[in-house]
Amino acid sequence: MAEKKKSTTAKATDKTKATAAAATTTEQQTRLVMQSAQNIAVVYANAFYTQNTADELFITACISQPAADGKGALINVQPQARLAMSVKSAAQLYEVLGKVLSQYKKA
Repeated sequence: MAEKKKSTTAKATDKTKATAAAATTTEQQTRLVMQSAQNIAVVYANAFYTQNTADELFITACISQPAADGKGALINVQPQARLAMSVKSAAQLYEVLGKVLSQYKKA
C-alpha cells in the first residue's frame, strides 16, 4: 500500500511540473511593445504633492521657487502635471524608483 501512495505522489508532482512548465511557456510568449512617445510632454518637477483615496494615489508634480514679498521669504509652488495610479501601480513605481536610485548611487 505504501508503494501506491508514493506512486500517486509522484504522479501529482509530475502534473505540477507540467503545469509549471505550461505557465512558464505562456509567460515567455508575453511581449512588451513600447508605443511611440513623440508627442509626450516632459515635465520638470522639484516638488511633489500627494493625495490618495482607498483605491488610487495621485502625485502632483510641481515647480517650487523661492520668492519674497513685503512680509518676508516665501516659496511659490506651481503645479505642472498630475499622475493618477492604482495602489498596485504605485507599489511598482516605488520598486522601480528604488532600483534606479540604487544604481545611480553606485555609479
